[in-house]
Amino acid sequence: LYFGSADWMTRNLSRRVEAVTPVSNPALVQELKDLLDLMLSDRRQAWDLQSDGKYVQRQPQGGENPSGTHQMLMDKYSQRDEAT
Repeated sequence: LYFGSADWMTRNLSRRVEAVTPVSNPALVQELKDLLDLMLSDRRQAWDLQSDGKYVQRQPQGGENPSGTHQMLMDKYSQRDEAT
């Protein structure tokens, strides 16, 4: 797993310095994967690019969590802080 800028586009790699580093600690790799899963599960603040080039905001369906990424992260880390 590598951690760094999300802007790995040719123009950025050719004309800028982009810093990326490998993450080898298994606990950190798992935490980063968990964060990515949480962000990909966002059904409130995320937008999906359609084939016609338009973006459509995701909407919670049925029993899906209606919270957005920001709220889920605040909940996750405030619970973790309370446990320590």
